[in-house]
Amino acid sequence: MTESLKAEITQFLETVYAPTADYRVFVDCVAEDKTLYRDAVALKHAGYYLESAQLYIEFMTKRQSLYLEMLLELFKTTASGGALVEAGRVWQLGIQVADTLLKDEQDAQNALTQLRIHGARFANSIHSETDLRNYLMTISGNPAYVLPAEYVELVAGFTR
Repeated sequence: MTESLKAEITQFLETVYAPTADYRVFVDCVAEDKTLYRDAVALKHAGYYLESAQLYIEFMTKRQSLYLEMLLELFKTTASGGALVEAGRVWQLGIQVADTLLKDEQDAQNALTQLRIHGARFANSIHSETDLRNYLMTISGNPAYVLPAEYVELVAGFTR
């Protein structure tokens, strides 16, 4: 499953970064779209990381819009699913969007703060199997969380 999640995230990021991409940027989606958001979070909590990520990606791709709150959740879902390098790339996209396009909006500042907090926690957690498992358990929302692969395999894309 981790390989499918990696492929899904990679394809999404390639689409977003394509020279012809014209994505609008928002802090969060409108209230009537929150059902999808709740469904994606529930899937993440239940350990269905690929399906959760697919909901976020489909939603943003269909609307040609990036939502900072969804990028934060997509980061958490991707990391929880064991695609750590790809999660880092989603995090970088969120930082880039928040930092460059929404500097003057208070909600964007709040989202940027959350992204930075999670980025620091993520970076600190990858140096220890226990720390990584505890962090991913927290962001997955699943108290029975187990690493989706061997620790060494998960952190292979990072230098120590």
